[in-house]
Amino acid sequence: AGVNVISEMEHGKCSPNARKKLVTHMKNFPLIIENLYQQNVFNDYEVDALKAERTEFDKARCILDWVINKGEMASYELLRILDVTKKRTLDPGLHYWISCFSFRVEDTEPSYLFGE
Repeated sequence: AGVNVISEMEHGKCSPNARKKLVTHMKNFPLIIENLYQQNVFNDYEVDALKAERTEFDKARCILDWVINKGEMASYELLRILDVTKKRTLDPGLHYWISCFSFRVEDTEPSYLFGE
């Protein structure tokens, strides 16, 4: 098992308190959840459970906890989704923060949904 990307970000120069930043600054959860589902990070049951969460904070907390528990590839996928869709999924204050992560060149044109 590899090191978890989100956990490791906690120690990076670019992003102290990564989980804390994301839990309070992610938005447009249906778009994030649908992209995670499309990339096979979440299954039908997990998507339904997330939709049932009452508050935005609880949705964010669940997304991050589940992604972290799924390991490095799931964490990487979430960060890629947030980077590609940042105008719709992250508060403007985190746009520079997400750009600090280096994504593999072959991953720069994934088939993500951007939302309306």
